[in-house]
Amino acid sequence: MKYGTNQGERWYVTFNLVMCYLGMRSLWRAEHTALKLEIESPNRWENKLILGEIYKIQKQYEKAIIYIVDSFEEKRHEADYKPIKRDISHNWNDIGECYFRLNKYTEASQAFRMAAKHNKIDEFKTFLYARAKLMEKMAIAVEKQNKNKNKIARLMSCYFFIQM
Repeated sequence: MKYGTNQGERWYVTFNLVMCYLGMRSLWRAEHTALKLEIESPNRWENKLILGEIYKIQKQYEKAIIYIVDSFEEKRHEADYKPIKRDISHNWNDIGECYFRLNKYTEASQAFRMAAKHNKIDEFKTFLYARAKLMEKMAIAVEKQNKNKNKIARLMSCYFFIQM
């Protein structure tokens, strides 16, 4: 790999090495190697996507969202090797899952709706729309719960004030 003269080939080997590390659940090595992808072949959407997936597995959800969103920006870059096919629906689903893990249900709902919009399989579309509706319900429930907590806090402060 060090001595390869074709930059595309070196990128492809490095990409597959990242996939091997992911398969072995060696996340630190996968991340470290994935960062080298940008050196071998800059501005490829695959570089951003694979880092986003690694950060998602590492439960660094905010970082994962940034990288997955960056992968949507497709630079016009000629590449000899294209190891993965672009799947916008899958990417939006991953973003929705990250927002869900961050307890940002409204954003998760929007991401799942976008995933459904871009999906071509009817069963998955139905599933993703159902997920979006569930996230909306969760957002409403959390909002009601927060309002009730605020009311209880105000009542408690009044109670303590009256006791003094």
